[in-house]
Amino acid sequence: LRDIDSAAVVEAVANDEADFGIAGDDRAESGLVAELLLEDPFMLICPAGHPFAVAGRPVQWRDINPAEFIANGICSRIASAELTALAAQSNLMLHNTTSLLGFVAQGFGITLLPALAAPESGAFRAVPLADGSATRRLNLLTRPGETLGPVSQALLESVREVSVRFASTFALKKLEFEQTSS
Repeated sequence: LRDIDSAAVVEAVANDEADFGIAGDDRAESGLVAELLLEDPFMLICPAGHPFAVAGRPVQWRDINPAEFIANGICSRIASAELTALAAQSNLMLHNTTSLLGFVAQGFGITLLPALAAPESGAFRAVPLADGSATRRLNLLTRPGETLGPVSQALLESVREVSVRFASTFALKKLEFEQTSS
């Protein structure tokens, strides 16, 4: 197992350096087969005491103050003119998730991350966005027509099963959030 970015995953699978991979987009031009595992919703990450954390409602793009928004590379993956404008007005851009979470935990601002990248913490909260289209697609990438060995096939099936559980967890968390904010 290796933890590498999506471009490196595509390259490793395409070059037969990995039996399969999980990447943040489908990279259709690579010739690989992409199977959608789940859509990971983007969340607004804010300090635990921030007004968004206690408002009990999903956040609209227009509600976010550019002066407190910490932009990151993920912002460019969300097709939203409002977010593009917000990121352009941001005074701070960080690319490292650990740095983003550290800045948020210390109260230096708020940011966006996919739900899977936002660990539970007493220092900050992950608040749903009102824009339900703001998701990251996680795809399982394989080479066309290739049969995997037994160990790789078993791991691939485990990945599929865990993905179903994650998707169910996202749906439950969204429902719980909606019920507590009503």
